[in-house]
Amino acid sequence: GLNPFEYVVVALGGDVVEKVPSDFVATNQLKPGDFLRFTLSEASLLPVTNTHESFTRMIQVEGLAFESKCGKNRNSADSSCKIVFQSNQRHKPLTIEQIAKGL
Repeated sequence: GLNPFEYVVVALGGDVVEKVPSDFVATNQLKPGDFLRFTLSEASLLPVTNTHESFTRMIQVEGLAFESKCGKNRNSADSSCKIVFQSNQRHKPLTIEQIAKGL
């Protein structure tokens, strides 16, 4: 039989964010290489870790919900930096006071 979590459909920078059951893949007619649109409640940067050769910064994603398959013209995924930036702007916008403090 098929492994119910055979398909990994969401990955950022090689890190698996979410796995979905094969019946979800079949229902939504998904195939390897498809780009998918999700909403999320929050994305944040995790502390920097040293992997002996380089410094790595990971993101944490919460409240991931499938929206739809992207159109055929979409040929790349959003970067993790863009996802965190957009999430922060939607849920924790930078105020003019915070900007002025940084000057």
